[in-house]
Amino acid sequence: LWLGPAPVTPYTKDRCTNNGAWVVYDNAIGFLGGWGAHPLDIAVWGCLPDNSVPVEYEGTGFIPTEGLYDTIKTWKVRGKYANGVKFSLIDGGDRTTFIGDKGTVSVSRGGLRTNPGSLKNEKIGPDGIHLIGSGNHGQNFLDGIKTRSDPVSNIVDAVKSATISHLSDIAIRTGRKIKWDPKKEKIIGDDQASRMLARPMRSPWAL
Repeated sequence: LWLGPAPVTPYTKDRCTNNGAWVVYDNAIGFLGGWGAHPLDIAVWGCLPDNSVPVEYEGTGFIPTEGLYDTIKTWKVRGKYANGVKFSLIDGGDRTTFIGDKGTVSVSRGGLRTNPGSLKNEKIGPDGIHLIGSGNHGQNFLDGIKTRSDPVSNIVDAVKSATISHLSDIAIRTGRKIKWDPKKEKIIGDDQASRMLARPMRSPWAL
């Protein structure tokens, strides 16, 4: 039951720890997805809906070839959005940095930094793009339940950030440029990579 739809494998305590469950490829894609979700949901939040998921991905990374843990350990992914804006996803960081013509804004779970520092004090005009804001994730979620409104981190954006993680994983593992159609939710022109979007499920599990 613990294995669920994953292939049958021998029991080992190392597979059943919190850290172990994250880094066995039968169960997950490692911290590329597990930690990647945190900076990536901010990237999705900061983009207009039509450009919230990149359409091209290229990447390199280290994948252990010995031992139980076989998810990507370090990574460097680059690509672009449909509007031509470039993006990069690199391991070891916890900040999402937006680069504009006036400077940079780096957002993390604990706050933000700007360069130049004066950017932090600029006010967005009434005709500018105003994103939903929240100073408390938990309270924002509870408010969403009470009012039936979407929280800042809603399920649609969560799926989008997970999509970026998975496409980055596929780009690294195939060693090829991955092209994504966000409307059809399909990989373009690469049958092998397309098959990596889903995994066989062990009976009796099914979708």
